[in-house]
Amino acid sequence: MSTSVPMRWQVRQMKRRSVNELCGMIGVQRRFGPHGRMIVRALLIIAISVGLLAACATPQPMRSSGALVSPEQWFKEQTHWRMQGRIALSDGESGGQLSISWGQSGERTAIDLRSGLGGRWWRLAFDEMGAQLEGSEQQMWSAAAPETLVLEATGWPMPISAFGDWIKGLPSPADQALEFDEAGHLVGLEHEGWAVELGGYEASWGDQGRAVSLPSRFEFRKAPHRVRVVLNRWEWLKSEPAE
Repeated sequence: MSTSVPMRWQVRQMKRRSVNELCGMIGVQRRFGPHGRMIVRALLIIAISVGLLAACATPQPMRSSGALVSPEQWFKEQTHWRMQGRIALSDGESGGQLSISWGQSGERTAIDLRSGLGGRWWRLAFDEMGAQLEGSEQQMWSAAAPETLVLEATGWPMPISAFGDWIKGLPSPADQALEFDEAGHLVGLEHEGWAVELGGYEASWGDQGRAVSLPSRFEFRKAPHRVRVVLNRWEWLKSEPAE
C-alpha cells in the first residue's frame, strides 16, 4: 500500500513528537548516554512501520460457517471414507497404544490396528453378514457380530458398532443421557455401562465448499477398561478405500 505525501509528513511529525516526549519522560540521555535518543527513535520507527504494514495487509478469506452440514446429512451422502488416528487402551493393569485406520465402504467396515513396536497388526472387518478378525500372529476368526468376536479374541467388551457412531459425533441407538454443548455438538453420553466423553470438534472439508464438524478426540470408560481415541485425519473417497 502506498502512503501519500501528507501521510508521510504526519508520520514524520509523529515520530519527532513521540521521540521528544519519550526522551523527556524517561530521561533517556541520563540513563543511556548520548545515544539514548537514537535508540528510542529506532524503536519507534520499527513500531510505526509494523503498524503500517498490518494496516496494509490483505485479510485472508475465511470459509463460511454457513457451509457446515450436519453429521446426519453428511454421512448419508458420504458412504466411502477413511479415518486415521491413535487409540490407547488400559484395563487398570496393562495397556498399550495402537494406530487405527477405519475404512467405510457403504455397509462394509474395515478397522486396521497396528502396534508401534514389533509390527504387530490386526484387521476387523464386518457388515450385516458377519464379522472376521485376523492378525499377524493369528488365523482368521469369525462371528456373527464384531463385539462378540473382539470379546472372544481379546477379552475386551468393546462397543465396536457404537464406536462407529461416536467418531462421527453421533449417538448410537442404545445411548442414553446425551449431553450437547452450545454449538449442538455431542459431548457426553452413557452406553450400556460405558461413560463416553467427546470433544475437540473441528471442521473437515469436502468438495463443493462444504464441511462437517467432527470430534478430534473421545474417551470411553467402563471399569476397569478405559479407551482413549485421537482422530487426526479424514479422507472422503469417491470409491472403496484401498486395501
